[in-house]
Amino acid sequence: MRSIAAALAITLAGPAAANCDSIAKKAQSVDRSQVAPTFGKLVACDPGVAESHFDDFMKASGDVDTLVALALVTIDAGLYTPVWGLLDNIPDYSARDEVAAAVGSKCAEHEGMLAFIKGAYVGVGDRQFGQWREALRSCSAEGLTAWLEEVTAAPPTTAYDKKYTTVVEAYVRHKKAEALPVLQAAAAKAGAEGGPIGDLLDQMAEALRPEGLGARMSDDDKATLRDAMSSIAETAKPDAARAVADRLYQLGYADAAAALLPKVYPERVQGNGNMLYAVASIEACSGLAVVHYAQVTDKAKRWVITDEVTAPARAFKPRLKCTADGDWPVMVTPEPVASKADIEAWVQGISDAETAKGNETKLREEKAIALD
Repeated sequence: MRSIAAALAITLAGPAAANCDSIAKKAQSVDRSQVAPTFGKLVACDPGVAESHFDDFMKASGDVDTLVALALVTIDAGLYTPVWGLLDNIPDYSARDEVAAAVGSKCAEHEGMLAFIKGAYVGVGDRQFGQWREALRSCSAEGLTAWLEEVTAAPPTTAYDKKYTTVVEAYVRHKKAEALPVLQAAAAKAGAEGGPIGDLLDQMAEALRPEGLGARMSDDDKATLRDAMSSIAETAKPDAARAVADRLYQLGYADAAAALLPKVYPERVQGNGNMLYAVASIEACSGLAVVHYAQVTDKAKRWVITDEVTAPARAFKPRLKCTADGDWPVMVTPEPVASKADIEAWVQGISDAETAKGNETKLREEKAIALD
């Protein structure tokens, strides 16, 4: 009985398989206008055969509109894998974006688009998913926006995740300022758990950035962003708090950034609540150099102390008989230090660099500077 059934199956499958193969062969000569319809017939004949011949039909497309039509037919059939890799085969990067945007713009008319994008988020790598960013941005389907929000609200616990960032960028593109509460909550979570805090902070700023060339964020929006970022730092790990402080400083809120110093450098706060730094200036001439240096204390009022210590550092008493040309170069420790030993190691590095230039170098510790 088994042999008869098998023979019957082969007999019935033979003509059907031959018919599918004949459709597949049309990819070699089909007119562009018939690429998508012909591939649709092949899908109806045998989805497996269609998937194996997708690249043949893609090569027959030849223009953006035909590629888009082919992609949509394939997505409608639930064959996502070949379309995920479609953009890899387009050498023109602008054409890739054009195809992705056009496919995404049709998402409301093609129910399979949401599953296609969700599947790509799980099924492909950062690079391939990133190629479809324009599809995420151009799709206005309510279901996609809800999914973008869902993903944004649950950041990964790694500092870098390109697929996640691609989703967040698309979410901000759709929601603009309305995205801020979700972004703020996600950034707080990322800051506490080691997630991509930097990308989320950048997208918070993007959400409030006005449209138009040269347009600037209003003072009210800047203040809203300041408050949102400052609240994130309350539960953030030191590295994440530093990312917040850096952006607050860039926004012009130096005081808000400085207020986070104890959070960013908890182990470097001195017993009296001060932060400890060092400044050095180099007096050099005629093959001689003196590295003047002093420790600096600040009451955690400044995120950057360079402006306050540059003039005092250049006013140290000269020690060489020759006269240096121009202003003495001034350097400041890039962040607070924990102890005087850290200052000495930092200064020794400056001295070694001067010696490597061929100068006979000496160190000179100057009177400490206390900033008000």
